[in-house]
Amino acid sequence: MKGILSELLRMSAEGSLVILAVWLAGALLRRCKAPARPAALLWLVACFRLLCPFQPRLSLPTPRGTAAAVGTALSELEWGDLTAAAPQAAGGPDLLPGILAAVYGAGVLALAARAFLKYHSLKSHLALAYRTEDGYYTGTGVDTPLILGVFRPRIYLPSTLEGRDKEMVLAHERAHLRWKDPWTRLLFYGAVCLHWYNPLVWAAYFRFVRDTEAACDEEVLREQRAERAAYSRCLLALSQDSRIPAGAVAFGRYPLKGRVKHILRWQKPGRFLTALVLVVVLSVGAACTFSFAEGQTPVEQVSSSLVAGQEAEFEESETTSQAAPEQKEENWLWPVPEYTHVSNRMIETSEEDPENQRTVGSSHKGVDLAAPEGSEILAMADGVVEKAGYDVLGSGSGYGYLVLLRHENGWRTLYAHCSEVCVQEGDTVRQGDLIARVGHSGYSTGNHCHVEMLDENGNRYDLCQETGEP
Repeated sequence: MKGILSELLRMSAEGSLVILAVWLAGALLRRCKAPARPAALLWLVACFRLLCPFQPRLSLPTPRGTAAAVGTALSELEWGDLTAAAPQAAGGPDLLPGILAAVYGAGVLALAARAFLKYHSLKSHLALAYRTEDGYYTGTGVDTPLILGVFRPRIYLPSTLEGRDKEMVLAHERAHLRWKDPWTRLLFYGAVCLHWYNPLVWAAYFRFVRDTEAACDEEVLREQRAERAAYSRCLLALSQDSRIPAGAVAFGRYPLKGRVKHILRWQKPGRFLTALVLVVVLSVGAACTFSFAEGQTPVEQVSSSLVAGQEAEFEESETTSQAAPEQKEENWLWPVPEYTHVSNRMIETSEEDPENQRTVGSSHKGVDLAAPEGSEILAMADGVVEKAGYDVLGSGSGYGYLVLLRHENGWRTLYAHCSEVCVQEGDTVRQGDLIARVGHSGYSTGNHCHVEMLDENGNRYDLCQETGEP
């Protein structure tokens, strides 16, 4: 549950950044008096980022010359031992994640139930409406123009609506159907339910609704050649304050002052403005939808150290089974330059610990490097990405977001509990390339990077043993 909450918070944070970007782009378009439909479409990019648990990536070309071959499959190693290396949580039951999960779930269910009940109440209210020759529904209970329905949305118009007013309102509602606004509005409301605690998501939803209404108003003015004053009077006459559920589109429900001003000031855009809108929408949409893999260019390491910024070499040890890794006489790079301290050492024993008056009941087969969230995690040496993603070593491993690199000499390095993974499986990385960022995903109690080093036989090496790290 803790991992799910962390993932939702990450999605909400990333979605909030996209919302701000789309809001600025929309403000620019409105300032230029651009059409409202492109701005409405941009909001769907924000909706996608709020609902999608992963971010599509466009990998940049890698330089020629690889550091290592991918080699054999991971099944060669004793992954049972590796998955058992998840860091142990601090003692005592952790009740806070459970409480937060209960509050969050209650909020989601409350919003979903509210919309469901209102939808069925309105549907029952319109049960006696009948279909006309023009394809819309009217009759008892229809007091305002609206669209209702999930799989087969229907247009409902009051029986008192006639003549030119009926033509304009019907054109407005049909424009909603052409652009699938009832479905996209319902989808966006789903994002609101999922991120109900985020005020930016609510603001984005209402702005999306206003932009879709303005876009349909523009289509009526452009295609029906309706007079602005007549259309504004029709809008004011049909305005109502009744609460319509998500998925229903009501003609006069939303703030009228801004819509009337927009109608009276609207002008058909020229070619230059249309081209500008296209460039803005494509640029913002691509930037907010995709993330580009970090550049795969080599990073020169000058006067770098495993601990304090100075060069250090791992020498072979003939007196221990944990021999220092050979990397063709090259140095291994310290993976987290901004680390503050080692929060958890490597423990490979279950013997009695008299000093602490306890027995070590489980092993910790790596080193935890505490660092601020978002700190860079760098590749310790040239290699190829074997695994990258959330908990990809098997269900319940507890590593959260991780990156596993295979190096030229058969060694592997593992970087776990990341907040973000910056590479993909199969990517070739060079020493010093950014591969992930520090976080606390998975089974973790604080921001840190869990680092493991394994030789070709699956034996582990203590990263801090040679460095003298306390």
